[in-house]
Amino acid sequence: MRTPSPQFRMADRLAGGKLALIIAAYKAEGLSLDAIARRLYADFGIEVTRQTVANWCPPSPEGEA
Repeated sequence: MRTPSPQFRMADRLAGGKLALIIAAYKAEGLSLDAIARRLYADFGIEVTRQTVANWCPPSPEGEA
């Protein structure tokens, strides 16, 4: 993601300013985009779709995005 969207900035606030790191950690755990979206909601109350998560993180080497 080049320029953070207003939605990303709000979600980042809810995640204590560490949203990019949190998403990267979830990806490192091997979670799918759907699972990351569910974890963001469960852990921080951030309700987003798998497509939004895909827009917020770089594609993995396997091509999932």
